[in-house]
Order: sequence, then structure tokens, then C-alpha cells
Amino acid sequence: KVEADLSALKEALAGSALEAIKTTTERLATGVQELGKKLYEAAAATSSGAAATNGAASGEGADDEVIDAEIVDEGQGS
Repeated sequence: KVEADLSALKEALAGSALEAIKTTTERLATGVQELGKKLYEAAAATSSGAAATNGAASGEGADDEVIDAEIVDEGQGS
């Protein structure tokens, strides 16, 4: 659809009808927005699926022992 709208705009730009140029420009802008929305939704669905997979995998190492440590620099004195 976006490609067809782009072709229509190119044809309108070849002419001198200002109203046709405005109409096809708006139609193209709307189509591009819809395409962007679909791409954004697809990327969000993909990343949320990957996050769910990573979250499940990260739970496997939950039994690792955590050691709390403090660093003391004894070489520096006043």
C-alpha cells in the first residue's frame, strides 16, 4: 500500500494540481504511520517473547551461592 501511495505521489508531483499533491501526501503519511505501528508492534511482540524466554532461563541458576565481600586497602595510611 505504501509503495502504491508513493507512486501516486510521484505522479501528482509531476503535475501542477496542488490539491492532488496534498491529498496523496496525506495518504502516504497515513500509510507510513500504519506501517510503522505494525513494525513497532511486531518488534515489541518479539522482544517480549525473548524476555519471557530469557527470564525462564535465568531462573535455572538461582541456586548459586552469593558471597558478600569488602575490599580493604591496607597499603594506604595517613
